[in-house]
Amino acid sequence: MSGLGHDVSDLIHCFDDDQDLAREAVSAFRECSPGMIATIERALNPFDVEALEDATHSMKGAVSHFPAPELYAALAELGCSRTGDEAQDRFGRVRDELSRFEARLDIMD
Repeated sequence: MSGLGHDVSDLIHCFDDDQDLAREAVSAFRECSPGMIATIERALNPFDVEALEDATHSMKGAVSHFPAPELYAALAELGCSRTGDEAQDRFGRVRDELSRFEARLDIMD
């Protein structure tokens, strides 16, 4: 249970200890993340380096407001992909990290 409390306090701290603002940010992220993931998926099939760089950059911007270094790093790595196969492999990590991050966001609901 103490781990959850730590996650909540870390998350709220990112928003100047404003719990309402943190809840709004979580809600906004949940609302926009499916579209960002869909944009990344479109850049993967067919593989488009520039579109992938743009899409991952946008999602990193959204993620940067939260204590989610693993997801941010996975997105950064994906954005540096130079082949479709490499990008597909890295996208799997992004999906895994996004699932873990979303589970942590559930503490705000």
